[in-house]
Amino acid sequence: LFLCCGYMTGTDWRLYEESYQWMSPDTFFSTILFWEPGFTVYTSVFHFLGIDFWHYLIFTKLLTFYIFIWALNKYCKKSFFFLALTFFISLYGFFFWIDNPLRNLMAYTLFLLSLPALLERKMWKYMGTIAIATMFHYSAVVLIPLYWLLASRVKTGTIVVTYILFSIVFLKAEVIFLLIDLLFGWFPVISNKLMIYSDYVGDRAGKLFSFGFILHNVFFILILLSRKRIENLKYGTLLFNSAILYIFLFRVGLTFSVFMRFAMFLALLYSIAVIYVLCNLERKSKKLYTLYLFIAVLLVAWISLRKDSRYIPYS
Repeated sequence: LFLCCGYMTGTDWRLYEESYQWMSPDTFFSTILFWEPGFTVYTSVFHFLGIDFWHYLIFTKLLTFYIFIWALNKYCKKSFFFLALTFFISLYGFFFWIDNPLRNLMAYTLFLLSLPALLERKMWKYMGTIAIATMFHYSAVVLIPLYWLLASRVKTGTIVVTYILFSIVFLKAEVIFLLIDLLFGWFPVISNKLMIYSDYVGDRAGKLFSFGFILHNVFFILILLSRKRIENLKYGTLLFNSAILYIFLFRVGLTFSVFMRFAMFLALLYSIAVIYVLCNLERKSKKLYTLYLFIAVLLVAWISLRKDSRYIPYS
């Protein structure tokens, strides 16, 4: 109820509400100059049927939330379900469903639906689902190489050395601008959107230390130490690789904020991997780690809910 059924909470709803009023099949071609075509078609159908904007928004949030719960239930052991859900909601759920980057959220959801094809190594089915996700948010184009990355096995030492290099190299925003130009220069629509979402264009030094950086680096070390146990579990390779890739994208995101949006594709799988560290711990250590998780969750929730007005139920 709190996550999906709020009115006028978050930051993006104003723009979506205004756009909803003039979206229709007749304005499709003019609308896709501003919104992705898949999102435009989906939204236009609701508007054409005369459905109120808030009913449309709440239905969409509930639908995406249901799919996230389905995925968590599928890829997480039953005994860890609620602990993983607690971690995920506190660190990511407020942003997904209350602050609500709607088009991103729909693309995140479609990525979760593509995972069975990835696990079954059905490339064209996976790519087809990602193509649909891209029609809801262009950022989903970065998911294409995940078909190979999430199924690969890289030595732990290589991961550590690469991460250290990442942490040093991506302290400079100029490096990320160059990378974006190399990867997306051929597609100006994506390149321009990345620049707009960055919020920080120009010279800017990245953060070497922050609360989030320390928190996720602790999880990074613990996940690496728990690698064998995690990979021996069902879907373990997928979860381990997703968690490591999330940390890499998070680190880049400290310098260039749009990469945080890319990392969010992996947030649910990362949350499960963080909880799976428990499988590698002795009984006393499990209690200490669980306490650490709860303290981390409470701190993150407290900081994120109070940092600005987006989570205040001001209506």
